[in-house]
Amino acid sequence: MSGLPSRKDPFPGLSDIHMNTSKGLTESSPDIHMATTKGMIFAALGELHKLGYIHRDLKPENFLIDGTGHVKLTDFGLATGALNPQRIESLKVKLDKVKDNELVHRSTMERRSIYRSIRNQDPRYADSTVGSPNYMAPEVLRGKPYSYSVDYWSLGCILFEFLAGFPPFSGSTPEETWTNLKNWSAVLKRPHYDNPEDVIFNLSDTAWDAVTRYCILLCFAK
Repeated sequence: MSGLPSRKDPFPGLSDIHMNTSKGLTESSPDIHMATTKGMIFAALGELHKLGYIHRDLKPENFLIDGTGHVKLTDFGLATGALNPQRIESLKVKLDKVKDNELVHRSTMERRSIYRSIRNQDPRYADSTVGSPNYMAPEVLRGKPYSYSVDYWSLGCILFEFLAGFPPFSGSTPEETWTNLKNWSAVLKRPHYDNPEDVIFNLSDTAWDAVTRYCILLCFAK
């Protein structure tokens, strides 16, 4: 895929913008407003799909913003051909190991605090997991047949994170994250903040609809 940008491009990524905020980005924040309302992220992914590729490993670090504000999509390590059988089996084993785990129910504030604590301790947290489970669709993790829609699942997870301050299925440990993914339909909840200084991070009906109906649930509409 010649001509596609490398992850080493000297541009900030969406994760850099996110990490430089104290909590999260509101729906009116200029950076996320620019990236989403102008359709740059969706357009970049659409162009990849036109070439016949499914990315399968989208995460905030994969979207870089150049000096003119344009979005570059990077890191195509899992986008060529089919995942090898060993990789599929590894994902399935991890998912199967947590099948009997009980869900840990946490408040929105607690989940955001835990995630930001982990990110602050290890800024390379998201990059450290190949095939980032925080953003990968269940069909990919289970080795089931899937289509281009799995990339829109990932975009839904990314949008959720940027608006709420944490990925929708993140946990305090890798095992908790895998358990959340295993039970994604029970875990996916509209985030709710009660503190007056945090209510601006509550998702509007339009934002929640975009995260669920147009992204995450699109994978299961067929």
